[in-house]
Amino acid sequence: INHHEKISIHKIDFAKLEEYKDLIKGDILFSALGTTKKDAGGKDQQYEIDYTYQYEFAKIAAENGVANYSLVSSVGANAKSSFFYPKIKGALEEAVKKLNFKKCWNYKYYLLHCLKKIYI
Repeated sequence: INHHEKISIHKIDFAKLEEYKDLIKGDILFSALGTTKKDAGGKDQQYEIDYTYQYEFAKIAAENGVANYSLVSSVGANAKSSFFYPKIKGALEEAVKKLNFKKCWNYKYYLLHCLKKIYI
């Protein structure tokens, strides 16, 4: 990563977000954290990464005055889905909309996955 005077890079432990609360600031938060059930080690661990970590980070950002939020989500995200993955993605989309951001954007994963296959 090229260093720039306006960019600071911090390595954080998402399980201890409160310790980094003062670092979570800026104009916009880009949230693209996610995993698979297999890589995470099960549904509970995937929920922690795909929902809890992202929601808690967004909540702190909103409390710290970050005005805009961009979320990489998933096609079919729906909090009422009977399927696990779209359900947690939909729940996260709904939860962050209730936070104090001026604007929220959701980018659907399927398009990004297609672009990755084409360009990488």
